[in-house]
Amino acid sequence: QLYAGVVEVCKTKLGAGHQRTLWYMNQLGSLHKDQGRWEEAEKLEGQRLEIIKTSFMVDDHRMLESMANMAAMYHTQEKYMKAETMLVGLLTLQCRNLSSWDPDKIQTIASLAAIYYRLRRYAEAEELFVELLALRRGLLGDKHPDPLQTMHDLAIARIAVLKR
Repeated sequence: QLYAGVVEVCKTKLGAGHQRTLWYMNQLGSLHKDQGRWEEAEKLEGQRLEIIKTSFMVDDHRMLESMANMAAMYHTQEKYMKAETMLVGLLTLQCRNLSSWDPDKIQTIASLAAIYYRLRRYAEAEELFVELLALRRGLLGDKHPDPLQTMHDLAIARIAVLKR
């Protein structure tokens, strides 16, 4: 309740689009997620995303962060189609504005590959795991846990493709 009060005061005193208001909204949303209050977290993050869309440029880092938060919430709640939509939009913006080696962009590719796998779209998952493996190997080498995990995920996706 304290965070909710702070968010309301910030909206009133600073405006909904102020960075401090958006920060507190993000904190309150995280608290809701930690407490398993998914509907409240989703509603709040949705409001935050709309404020950012109307207050800032489409590729603003706050928008990318908010889209990633929404996608993660959808994934956790097994709302895979919504997660896919959010991740595809996010990746489109990231491809336009970030380098290939950006960690957030790499994480989005990993998340989208996992969503495709969950949706049984194994060929699409495989394609992204191949791209992800190349990026992670280039950044981290073959002995780091991330490329090793990606090799495992790629193998599982390839097996699923062959079984179809």
